[in-house]
Amino acid sequence: MLLENFNNLVKEYAIWISILTFLVGLLVGNWQAIGRDKRKEFNELTDLTFADLTKCVNNRTIYSSEIDVARIGPYLSFFDRFNFTKYVKKQRELINSVQTYNVETSKVSIDPVGLKNLIFYQKKILSYLKRR
Repeated sequence: MLLENFNNLVKEYAIWISILTFLVGLLVGNWQAIGRDKRKEFNELTDLTFADLTKCVNNRTIYSSEIDVARIGPYLSFFDRFNFTKYVKKQRELINSVQTYNVETSKVSIDPVGLKNLIFYQKKILSYLKRR
């Protein structure tokens, strides 16, 4: 009895059901395509920075190139954007304090403790730049 009622209901509203499923499929497909495009844009934007920063972390050197927070930030969630911005600012501050230039000897000396802290923040930044 219940199955017959269901079959009759489906037959009666078949056009509306097909229109509804078409619209739902259209919305879900569009949403998925937008997500795929955003991931692709994010990966293209961060691939070079991620590779360079990974080399610097592995070699324990200083990554002194500018990380473009304004372009990467919109692809991150609110809390991730806040932490990412905080880590990038801290990294920029540490870059200036880790290296000291001696005018007399014309050499740059690097503070090992500061370098350790800099590497820590560079690793934190790397966690936000991974491919999606």
